[in-house]
Amino acid sequence: MIAAQHIQSAHDFMAALKSTCADRRLPMPDIREVLIVERRARVFAFAIFPQAVGHKQEAYADERFLHQISSTLRGQPVTFSNSTGFRLVALLDGPRQLLPGRLNYPGHLPGHVRLGLDAAGREVALTWEQFGHGLIVGMTGAGKSSMLRVIVADAIADGHRLIIGDLHDNTFPMLAGHAALLAPIAHTVPDYIERLKLVKAIAEERRVKYVALHARQVYPDNLEEYNAAVEPAERLPRVVAFFDEISSACDQDRGRRGDLAHLAFQAATEVRKFGLNLVFSGQSITGDLIGPMRDQLSTRVCFRVARKEISQLAVFCRGAELIDQPGRALTPNGQWQAYFLDKQSLIEAGQVEDLAGVAPQAEPITNSEQVASPELSLGDLNLAKRCRVENDGRFTEAWLIAIGFSQRAARRVKAEWISNRWLVIDESTLGKPAVLAVQVLDRLNSAYPDLPCTAAHDKARQAHD
Repeated sequence: MIAAQHIQSAHDFMAALKSTCADRRLPMPDIREVLIVERRARVFAFAIFPQAVGHKQEAYADERFLHQISSTLRGQPVTFSNSTGFRLVALLDGPRQLLPGRLNYPGHLPGHVRLGLDAAGREVALTWEQFGHGLIVGMTGAGKSSMLRVIVADAIADGHRLIIGDLHDNTFPMLAGHAALLAPIAHTVPDYIERLKLVKAIAEERRVKYVALHARQVYPDNLEEYNAAVEPAERLPRVVAFFDEISSACDQDRGRRGDLAHLAFQAATEVRKFGLNLVFSGQSITGDLIGPMRDQLSTRVCFRVARKEISQLAVFCRGAELIDQPGRALTPNGQWQAYFLDKQSLIEAGQVEDLAGVAPQAEPITNSEQVASPELSLGDLNLAKRCRVENDGRFTEAWLIAIGFSQRAARRVKAEWISNRWLVIDESTLGKPAVLAVQVLDRLNSAYPDLPCTAAHDKARQAHD
């Protein structure tokens, strides 16, 4: 219940704000409205700033500025919010710890990314369209990797497809070979470039599908509108693409002048409409890379970082360099406490049925045994293309391991392809290797007519016949 003491505390808050502005030689904002709100046994005062404050807004969100106000108020917590306009927030009454020290991930909420709690104790749960593209920055142990795992867990639970770049193989090794992946996890700069090209190819493929609806006078602006306009069998899955340590990868490719930075910028500005979410992350970021596309990154979260300049670049204010609580982060909308998801949860999600080291034996398909095979996704088609070009169409575990799959993942992928009847056995060759099936080769010929025919192609046709 709001009492007279809370009104007096709000006056004290405004006096502390005025004195702090004077000490720091900042203009006192023309605040004409202070809201006193009761939430969850706490009473808050919201000092609503005018749209033009006569100074850079981030100066009033600076951690040192907020700390001085708090000290003047004898330790009352003070933070900022920017979700519906910039405002300073002071706790007038109730438990002083606004955010808990650790928040365990509460489980999946269909259609949403559950990120944590804001400074007022409200859950931050965004739809994928609201999430848009993301930027997650933070030092080792600060909470970045845990938040990335939460986003991946929500994407998998919603049935989305994944593209992952894990430069140092530290964040997502447990997902190697996961069924949601459109391509193997990228670990090198050339692989990052290929994955961004894949992102653009998917977007371009979807652009054609969107334009095809114009004949029916349907003009989708996002994936939900497209899927609502087509038959269930024609609906497209959302694709979430992660590129960890993106700045480090770009530094290895001529910085902002390199192909990787150019493709990242193009993707950030072009693909969201078509149901692709990009998540860039790293321990550090540079203005050359993030600056040009920062406005395209709807969700920006900065855990503890090494320098105030990184915090300023990521979320428009300093202070993240002073954070001392794991999982605590600054955002353009104020402080968050991010959900924590133990890596074991993703390890369990990435585990596959133990094949005891033996891949299932595929039998040649005769005409009488033919059944409909699942359609190849774009990622599967790219893998088949690589197999045909690099390994003469022989889809072996050794080749899969050589291009980046773990041994377990290689066995799993080969078993899936056999189950899908995308492979047949070359009985005439020592070792009886599995080769791409006729329907896969025909699909490749249709998509890439300039690919040369291979000996393995002939073997597949012999097995088919």
